[in-house]
Amino acid sequence: LDNKAVVNGVETNTTETDVKVPHLTSTKAVDKETVKPGDVVTYTIEVTNDGAATQKGVTVKDQLPSGVTLDEESVTVDLTGATVEYEDGVLTVKAEELASGAKMTITFEVEVDDLAEGTYSATLENIAVVNEVKTNPAETDVKIPHLTSTKAVDKEIVKPGDVVTYTIEVTNDGAATQKGVTVK
Repeated sequence: LDNKAVVNGVETNTTETDVKVPHLTSTKAVDKETVKPGDVVTYTIEVTNDGAATQKGVTVKDQLPSGVTLDEESVTVDLTGATVEYEDGVLTVKAEELASGAKMTITFEVEVDDLAEGTYSATLENIAVVNEVKTNPAETDVKIPHLTSTKAVDKEIVKPGDVVTYTIEVTNDGAATQKGVTVK
């Protein structure tokens, strides 16, 4: 910032002042792209101050998507003095300050809940807000198999000694592969 004054028509010397400001950037990541109910997903939020000054008052709010349950014991923050709260589905992390060039990393785990009856896939989209600015979305697809079966016989009326053929058809109309299918 340059400043010059004019006194009675005469210019004074120019003074310079460096203005240093903080600049926060943030990213959100998830460790799995596809999961099934019961799986554990790890989210990571990184907040970096790449500005030239310390950022006073950093607040990260993460409204968890419906369909997950937070493991409150899994929440970690690598910045000394940061506080963590979890209420009504919102994870809030507050730090008094983030120095120039510093980074704060928040990591936590959620368990994927069962999908609603008749639903075989869903997308969990999760976005955090850092000092009122949204992070990129972190998305995970939840997919489950859904098996149905039918049994048919080739003859409706038989007599002793006739050969009867049964056909069992198993269909997966869900969104994921079912492993280890056994028909008895």
